[in-house]
This record gives sequence, C-alpha cells and structure tokens, in this order.
Amino acid sequence: MLDPTGNSIRSISKPGSASGSSLRTLTLPRARFSALCPNLRGLERAKRTGLRELVVFVSASEEHNRRNLNDTIENTLAQLREVVREATASGLAVRGSISTVWGFRAEHDVQLEEALRIGRALREMGCSELALN
Repeated sequence: MLDPTGNSIRSISKPGSASGSSLRTLTLPRARFSALCPNLRGLERAKRTGLRELVVFVSASEEHNRRNLNDTIENTLAQLREVVREATASGLAVRGSISTVWGFRAEHDVQLEEALRIGRALREMGCSELALN
C-alpha cells in the first residue's frame, strides 16, 4: 500500500508498500494499488500519483486510534468525511478500513457495536468497501 502523506514506510516492515514515485515503474498484471489516506494532505499527494483508489482508516479502539492517528475516533471520522467527499467528487474510489475490530491488547475486547457504528459511518460517507482488521 502507498503512504502518500510523505511519511516513510520501510519496505522491510511493510513489504507491499511503495513510494509514490516508484509506482510508475511497477507493472503487475491485475494488480490493484490503493493509496492509504488519513487526511486531506494525503489525498492531495495521492491524486498526484495517478492512483484511482484510496483507503481511509480508523480504529475501533479509542486507545489504538489515539496511538496510531493521534486523535479520537470521532475527530478521525470527521476528517475522513472531508477526505471521502473530496475523493469521490474527484472520481476516486474509496474503501474504508477498520482496525482492531478483533481486539487490542491495551484495551482487551473492542465492542462490536463500536465497530458496527464506525462501519456504518464509513459506508454513509461513501466508502464502497469495508475491510475489518
């Protein structure tokens, strides 16, 4: 997955990751490339790569979301609404991803109702698919 925000994702820790500039050299039959977009800045960078699909993400665990995105679930969803609105208006496909649906060690069990609420919010925003991680 591409991280277009400018943050470096080491290929050792994320074997499927690539920088925006290196995507131009990849030619894989039937490959589906998506840009991981946490915010509007990431969306703008993703647009410059020419990718036609984005993945927005949020955690079902408040603690994990704060650690991963440095924000609350509610604030993250508010930001993602803007990202999805602008992306779909630009003709991009958007998938949603919900992390820690199956639990998070610091929080033990994640409430299924919270994951469902987040999933509904992502679908209402316009995400065409949801991934549960």
